[in-house]
Amino acid sequence: MSVKIIHCADVHLGANPKMKNEVLSAFLRIIDISKDYDFLLVSGDLFDNPVADRETVEIIKAKLSETPATVVICSGNHDYFSGQSPYNSKWPENVILFTGAMEKVIIREKNTCIHGAGFSNIYEPETLFSPEAEEDMINICVIHGDIGVSGNYNPISLNALASSKMDYVALGHIHKRSDILKEGNTFYAYPGCPQGQGFDETGEKGVYHGAVDIGKCNLEFMKICGREFREIAVDITGLTNLQEVSQKISPYLEQDHFCKIILKGEIASDFSLNTDSLSAILSSQVHLIKFEDRTTLSMEDIERIAEEKSLKGFFVKNMLDKIREDSSETNINALKLGLKAFSSEVDYEN
Repeated sequence: MSVKIIHCADVHLGANPKMKNEVLSAFLRIIDISKDYDFLLVSGDLFDNPVADRETVEIIKAKLSETPATVVICSGNHDYFSGQSPYNSKWPENVILFTGAMEKVIIREKNTCIHGAGFSNIYEPETLFSPEAEEDMINICVIHGDIGVSGNYNPISLNALASSKMDYVALGHIHKRSDILKEGNTFYAYPGCPQGQGFDETGEKGVYHGAVDIGKCNLEFMKICGREFREIAVDITGLTNLQEVSQKISPYLEQDHFCKIILKGEIASDFSLNTDSLSAILSSQVHLIKFEDRTTLSMEDIERIAEEKSLKGFFVKNMLDKIREDSSETNINALKLGLKAFSSEVDYEN
């Protein structure tokens, strides 16, 4: 008899005040979905701090009490167990908490043994992964940590996974989703975070869900996040004004998402690429937009200006000499900013 699970991790409630409602909504959505599953597994860092906002904790507890699923939560390196921990309080009866050394709980009606361990400090340099499998039962371990032989965040070796006799190890700590992996007869995975909170967490975010049985694992990814953080590179080589650039960017934008546009390509030296103006032009097409300017200046154009008998030509010639000695980003940006300043002077005088 297989069991149906939904596996999430690294929710990080409280990490980003601007994303508070988005992140809480994502986790409440997971709880709603869990009503059709046997187990909801939360593999650490549900909260971003060992001391959590009381109102948020109470909302989550009340919501968890409504699901018929058995909820399994382990503490992670961010929400490690402490005296003021939200885990050091009464939780609904359907919630199993793992906040220290490895333990196991047998759910006989599901023929399943749930194993788990949790952080009790911000660092756990010695492995917490030491489950003892129950024969002829489904064995699932819920734990937060790093796959590797060393480190400060509960290192778990591949050999330990292979010899554990676990049917599935539900991991947390890495915010980027892994594939469903296998070592020996043990399946394991990181689901990633269910809702991105910045441009270091781009793309679709969600959970793994499906069935686990003795020696079998059939899990699929399910998208949970509302808005996505997206990073998009756009080549603007040859474009000569902001209107052309905005038209090139526009097809990549969607109203409900956060977009970081990386501008690439070669532009003319007299093209003042004002990203604030671009934001104003495109802001109605997207929830949030920001830019990173990685464009380069046309060297043919730059060398032509360097030959001019003018203050601008003198500046460019000196900067090119510096760049030939040290082509650091600082010198290149100084050349760009200087040319923008010259363009502004010309515009002002006209």
